[in-house]
Amino acid sequence: MPDDGFALSGLRYYGMVRVMPDGGFALSGLRYYGVVRVMPDGGFALSGLRYYGVVRVMPDDGFALSGLRYYGVVRVMPDGGFALSGLRYYGVVRVMPDGGFALSGLRYCGVVRVMPDGDFALSGLRYYGVVRL
Repeated sequence: MPDDGFALSGLRYYGMVRVMPDGGFALSGLRYYGVVRVMPDGGFALSGLRYYGVVRVMPDDGFALSGLRYYGVVRVMPDGGFALSGLRYYGVVRVMPDGGFALSGLRYCGVVRVMPDGDFALSGLRYYGVVRL
């Protein structure tokens, strides 16, 4: 696109994509591992994790997924979980039409922000340590 973003199957991305020798890719400094497949319904799958909606990479190297704002680096793990800024998650993330999301069958509403100290805030509540669902 003229603004250096790109569109993939109707999803609009911003930033630079670099494909890595190991088959992962980097998007605006965020490092991903695994294969991305765009789905017929306009969502996409990343190493078995199923996402819905649009990903936008932010100027501060965070990114937004269907209105949820994330900070830090996402790495998809061999067992199908993923790590976000050192926090380890298991299962599938689905972003809901109302802007909330479901993680491993638990329903969350609101915005997740990962903090500089590696913890995160969910809907204004502050969490510490590692979360496993």
